[in-house]
Amino acid sequence: MFRGDAGEQVKTQLKAKLANFRATNLVVGGRAAAKATVDGMQATFDKIKPREIVDAYDNALNADMAKGDILSMLWKTFGPRTIDVMADGCKLLARLWQSAWIEGSGDRNITDLTACNHPKLSGLYVKKSTLPSYLLTEIKDHLKSAGGSPGALPKKTSTKKAAKKQPAKRAAKRTPARKAA
Repeated sequence: MFRGDAGEQVKTQLKAKLANFRATNLVVGGRAAAKATVDGMQATFDKIKPREIVDAYDNALNADMAKGDILSMLWKTFGPRTIDVMADGCKLLARLWQSAWIEGSGDRNITDLTACNHPKLSGLYVKKSTLPSYLLTEIKDHLKSAGGSPGALPKKTSTKKAAKKQPAKRAAKRTPARKAA
């Protein structure tokens, strides 16, 4: 992730933006954590419009730019804003983790704070087949295999339409029967 000169710039600039940060404005409860997360996502979209990134990348592909040139162009165009949203994401995660620690009485309930074995820990939550991640310079071929031309994503089915087509008997089975009084 942090490769080359751009990678060193990311690390240096992120460290500078986070140097004096302390998690404050903590949240209480899952609903507040979810709201803070969605608010953070929206703030990210406001700082870097997804369409702006897609258009810049698409234009580079259409111009047959080399992979290295595409990455350089993206960094030049979005680098400072990328650092900003990465720092905001780090701050949000710190708030959420600190909030969870306090709400869950972490000081009292978690007594072993020694480092854990990373491969063993990540084995609990990482599934290579679930939502694989690709570099921007690699994703084009994977999007083609997902359903058509570059940029084409599989069609979504509406859950409302699917619910209307559901037979009444199946819907009734999911509704608990009422006992007669």
